[in-house]
Amino acid sequence: MQIYTDSEFIFSSEYWTNAETLNDDQPFTSDLDIKYAAFNTKPFRKIRVCVDSPDTNCFEHEFDTVYSSARALFNAGYIRDTSLNQNGILNAFNPTPGTYADCGMQRPGFNIECNDGNKARIGYCGNCPGQPCQLSDSDDADYAIGVGLTGQITGSQAAGWTGKLTSCLETNKVDKRVWVSVMKLTVSARRGAKSEAKIMQLLVLLLF
Repeated sequence: MQIYTDSEFIFSSEYWTNAETLNDDQPFTSDLDIKYAAFNTKPFRKIRVCVDSPDTNCFEHEFDTVYSSARALFNAGYIRDTSLNQNGILNAFNPTPGTYADCGMQRPGFNIECNDGNKARIGYCGNCPGQPCQLSDSDDADYAIGVGLTGQITGSQAAGWTGKLTSCLETNKVDKRVWVSVMKLTVSARRGAKSEAKIMQLLVLLLF
């Protein structure tokens, strides 16, 4: 397996939806792509994505329902969620402010498949600078930003943003190192109460 690449957790990777693990005997700080067994078993309501660091520079998202596992979430099909934290995503992935269109999110959420071949397991799509903001699910899309990506120009990648985020002529993608984790649920949380503030690491993506 290739190390230090963005080829493992692309949008179409079966690791998102199957029970197979990857390097799960390694610590989450290892320079490897990792998928732990907890990905298949741990229920959660809140998910966290950290960029360039395992516990800082993060954004979080809390669901209205408890998912039985991360694998269940990524097997659930398109989940539109307009409460996804756009500012948190932009701050974490850190494209240069002023280089991208100041628009809202197109098809925000999970397991998204936008027009023109742009996709993300976590994230949203949008239009390149100079084009009008188009936020309907049926609108044209130029790029995707987030985790588990496919771009219309730049193809598959694991995390970051695809080509055309910062220019309509851009053909280069930007890859990021990302950690995805969830909040572990207490027994009461499984019955609808709040989750305790303890992070369970589910998978680690090492990208460059």
